[in-house]
Order: sequence, then structure tokens, then C-alpha cells
Amino acid sequence: MDANNSDDTFLIKKILQLIDKNNMTLNEIADELGLSRDELKFRLEMMEHMGEIESVKNNQSGCSGCSGSKCLGDNKLVVYQLTEKGRKICNK
Repeated sequence: MDANNSDDTFLIKKILQLIDKNNMTLNEIADELGLSRDELKFRLEMMEHMGEIESVKNNQSGCSGCSGSKCLGDNKLVVYQLTEKGRKICNK
């Protein structure tokens, strides 16, 4: 197995484990893993396309407790959660 492939597999599993513990936003995951938002967004889009995660837009009534960096202009907070496929990969 190629070292880069092994690193990618480890990172994907780490992302899945973080999301499994607590549905998280892109910023929260990026901060936790020390990744740029762009790099993480690319990986999350790929994982969503593969059916491992799904993004959910939650309507927020006001932003009390929100740092502002997570909220979209329309007061919708996007979080990621595991699909059944993602849960199986996470638990391997």
C-alpha cells in the first residue's frame, strides 16, 4: 500500500470518527485536524459523494452561542453527519 494512500485512509477515518462523536461543522473539523478549510471541504465533498457522510442545514433562530464563523448569511448552520456506510467504515 502506498504511503499517501495510507495517510488518506487514516485521515478519512479520523474525520469519520470526529463526526461520529458529535455532528460537526467544516470549521470545527478543520480546526480539530489542523487542515485548511479548502482541503477539508474537498475531502468532505468527496466523502459525501461516496455516501459516507451527509451535510445537513439546520435553521438557527438567532446566533446565540454561535461564534459567527460557523453561520451562513441566511442563518443556516451546516453540519456533517455519518451515513450508515460511514458508520460501518468508522467502526472497522
